[in-house]
Amino acid sequence: DTRQTSGRLQRVRDWMVDWLYTSLEEFSDLTQPVELKPQPTQPLNLKILKANVGRFQLAIKPYVDTVRGIQNLMLWNSKSYTFLVLCLLLFVCRSGWLIPLMLFLAALKMIVNYLNFRGYPWYFSYFPVDEEDKEDADTLGLSEKINIVIMVATKVQNGLATAADGLEKIQNLLTWRHKNGAKRVFKMLCMGFVFSILLPTPVLWKLIGITMVIKMFVVKKIYSMFPRFQQRFDSTHRLWLELPTNAQYSRIHSRAEMDKFISVSPNARGELETSIVNAESDAEFHASDDFTDDQDRFRELFSLPVSEQPLKGWENGKRAVLISKNRSLVSTLAKKRGKLFLTKSFLCFERDHSPSVRNIVVPIRDVVQITKIKVNERLPGKGMSIQLDICTDGTSSVLRFGGILRREDMVKDIEHCIQSAKQNEAQSGDRVSRKTSDWSSTDHVTNFTFGAYYEDSE
Repeated sequence: DTRQTSGRLQRVRDWMVDWLYTSLEEFSDLTQPVELKPQPTQPLNLKILKANVGRFQLAIKPYVDTVRGIQNLMLWNSKSYTFLVLCLLLFVCRSGWLIPLMLFLAALKMIVNYLNFRGYPWYFSYFPVDEEDKEDADTLGLSEKINIVIMVATKVQNGLATAADGLEKIQNLLTWRHKNGAKRVFKMLCMGFVFSILLPTPVLWKLIGITMVIKMFVVKKIYSMFPRFQQRFDSTHRLWLELPTNAQYSRIHSRAEMDKFISVSPNARGELETSIVNAESDAEFHASDDFTDDQDRFRELFSLPVSEQPLKGWENGKRAVLISKNRSLVSTLAKKRGKLFLTKSFLCFERDHSPSVRNIVVPIRDVVQITKIKVNERLPGKGMSIQLDICTDGTSSVLRFGGILRREDMVKDIEHCIQSAKQNEAQSGDRVSRKTSDWSSTDHVTNFTFGAYYEDSE
């Protein structure tokens, strides 16, 4: 017996010495870091695309079914099963067995999967979902297949938009872009920190578990049955609807920036205050809305208040071309055509292409000089172009617009607006600014750029 014990100790000692020397040998040589080669990308192939789409549908089906089953469970579609789960969760949360229960259920599911793998057909799911009847794709006609493709593409488009909106809302909440919501989150974190210090960990987890179970199985069902009750008492739902996306945040704060450039007479200042308040009360802006009114579409495009609308004769805009300094005439005509709109306080240029930051807004009060110019001296006539010298917040710039019909009338209208802006500023003694904004003119806005900060580049 003594020889046998000494032999075991010797084997353990030998194994430890061998492991130690092997580890030291592995750390003795300095090797170069392994460079991972990028995987080669395959060209677009319809067969591979169809196969990958099918693989993705089969792979995501269990996760989608689980989410659907949890939703059905919380909505009490099966009242007896939901009641049994609710009682079980309340009991385990009160007893402090929530984590052991979760681990036991996961281990039990692994056992069921192993039995299925070994050939024993025992199908069991914690969240049962009714299977949807699907037609065989081979039996469908060409038009039906096309409709299915369009329907899937529409779902993907809308799903990506919803996911992007949710991610942007969470980001804006955590970065204090919605101050009321960020304050609520900060207060909740502080209260949670204090409770985590004062209460023992088992008691804290017990309270959190019971609160979440009641919230998911009782409160959610009441809210789903009575929407008006939810609108009144569900502060979390209201906060989620109030959170802005990046486009909404940019539009709201660009309106605040526009407020500094509005030029009005002192007598009309009270009316302007009311119109701006009414305009800013509509925080729910959606970029996909179809505006039937051209004036509403114009104000939404350039983030203007309701007091700003195109002057008489400018409702449909004036055709013009933004002249580039270092580009050919063909490139300029192809890419920089658009329309000029004139309001009491702004000169706006909308590109013919889809809305982008290359649209331009020029505050009338910042126009230092307007000049009639002739771009090409070889052409006959007096020219069809104008030049605007702009100075905004100490930043100077020059914009040239060409291809203008009835240039004399356009210049007269712009000069009249400039004179009115100077007279109103002289009468009021200061520039109208009703609030202080932390938004800078150089910050990114959704659909346009201020004229002084416009860069002549594509």
